[in-house]
Amino acid sequence: MRGEKVAIFGDYDVDGATSAALLAWHLRHCGLDPLIHIPDRLFRRLRPNTEAVRALAGKGATLLVTVDCGTTSLERLPRRGGLGCPSSSSDHHQSGEELPEVDALVNPNRPDDLSGLGHLAPSAWCW
Repeated sequence: MRGEKVAIFGDYDVDGATSAALLAWHLRHCGLDPLIHIPDRLFRRLRPNTEAVRALAGKGATLLVTVDCGTTSLERLPRRGGLGCPSSSSDHHQSGEELPEVDALVNPNRPDDLSGLGHLAPSAWCW
């Protein structure tokens, strides 16, 4: 992992929170100490956004991973998080033909995915 400070941005719902928790658990098992951001659905913007990504970068994040969100965040999640750090997204929400410009996108509901795993949340197949 080359000393990366990983930031996990999870959706506020149960599949986003469990995906974030499982990814954090695995990263801790590997010796990393990830940052976790779950937006407050009543008071914050829910999807990945520049404000949240900048706050995570301000805490030292050098790698951004979104879970259960990000596929439809075309303008909110520009390539490399908009801050010069690599970004990846694991999601299961339907996507259109246009995909976000992230370094890695795992989504079984992409138009080009043939895995048949579109009914599963990221916590079930990513980790």
